[in-house]
Amino acid sequence: MGKEVERIESFVVRLNKKNTIKIPNEVINDLKLTEGDEFLLHFDERTNEVMLTPLMLKSEGVVKADFIIPDKVGSLAGVAAVLADHKINLILTTSKTITPGKTAIWETVIDISKEKQKLKNVIEELKEKKLIIDVQLSY
Repeated sequence: MGKEVERIESFVVRLNKKNTIKIPNEVINDLKLTEGDEFLLHFDERTNEVMLTPLMLKSEGVVKADFIIPDKVGSLAGVAAVLADHKINLILTTSKTITPGKTAIWETVIDISKEKQKLKNVIEELKEKKLIIDVQLSY
């Protein structure tokens, strides 16, 4: 049996007057997208690249959380461990240094639908353990 080859395609799309971009029907059909599906739009200002990722989950229980963490070995892993302990699932993540040796940002999309405690309590725990400096949430 042959190894299945992943298909990667690029499409030229245009921004219209209403600031919308039409996703090609082929992509909509392949991903089984429907009206109201949510996406994470990631913009990298260094490269001027935009990535659009379908969340594949309805919005209930999905939160964007940007954690400001100390920029040191193990910081991100410590936060991830606490989230896992509370049954908070990581859907998408990216991290980058803000100030070398001092602060970094860990941008996440998390699923809190199965968490054992309220997110507020989890954030307090992260701060008490000095695993995070701050967090910005978007529901």
